Amino acid sequence: MQKYEILLNQELFERAIVNLLNNTFRHNPDGCRIYINLYKENKKTVLEIAEAEYRLKFYKD
Repeated sequence: MQKYEILLNQELFERAIVNLLNNTFRHNPDGCRIYINLYKENKKTVLEIAEAEYRLKFYKD
């Protein structure tokens, strides 16, 4: 597994991730699998939050 380093406002990033995860859990049935991936794609850092039907992608140059 590779480590990546990105510069961002830690407090805002943390609030955004917590909000996304809370919404994901709130709007899906109990037992639903949630997938979280962080990876590089074409020189961009991608955070992907997904469940069976929907996928959210966030890019950072």
